[in-house]
Amino acid sequence: MRTIGSNREATWLAIRKAGIELIYRHGFEAMNLRDLAHQAGLKGAGSLYNYFSSKDDFLFRIMCEIMEEILAELDKNLEAVQGVSERINAFVAFHIRWHTARRKETLISHAEMRSLSANHYKHYIGLRKKYEQFFMGLIVAGGHNGDFSVPDVHILTQSILSMLTSVCNWYHARGRISQQRLIVIHQQMVLAMLRSGKPPSTQ
Repeated sequence: MRTIGSNREATWLAIRKAGIELIYRHGFEAMNLRDLAHQAGLKGAGSLYNYFSSKDDFLFRIMCEIMEEILAELDKNLEAVQGVSERINAFVAFHIRWHTARRKETLISHAEMRSLSANHYKHYIGLRKKYEQFFMGLIVAGGHNGDFSVPDVHILTQSILSMLTSVCNWYHARGRISQQRLIVIHQQMVLAMLRSGKPPSTQ
């Protein structure tokens, strides 16, 4: 049964929030549905099956929703930005802000891929590829117009995304450096990496 006064969407959000917290704290394998139902404010684990068919299906659903959300927010944040270098900077800022704000979801999205079934894994990887391909497309566009020169666009894409994502592992809002300063530093580093193979201009 759902809590009195709730609706289906609100109940799912409560389940998802509880699941993210439990998986973040204990890992997916250690999480059990009884604890999930209790944390979400449900009266019994049986109510959960109104929202997913199995524990594995629950992990798949929340991981896909996380990726779908970041893809939608990425489009919204960059749709009005013009210029390849400007779009790279906007991407870096978006990536760092999103992943530091959603630290738990970021950890789950990377660490729990191993827990997905083969079919679920294939679908989820397809969503991740869309994000990677968006960034790769920016690099390719910069190469075409002469802004960037990189030895291998695939390697640079993976290396830069790994670097940016790792920020959420060590960044603290009350640390010695502000988030905005951190973003600027990474924007400078990313553009330097993408321009590293470009010969210097001559006067």
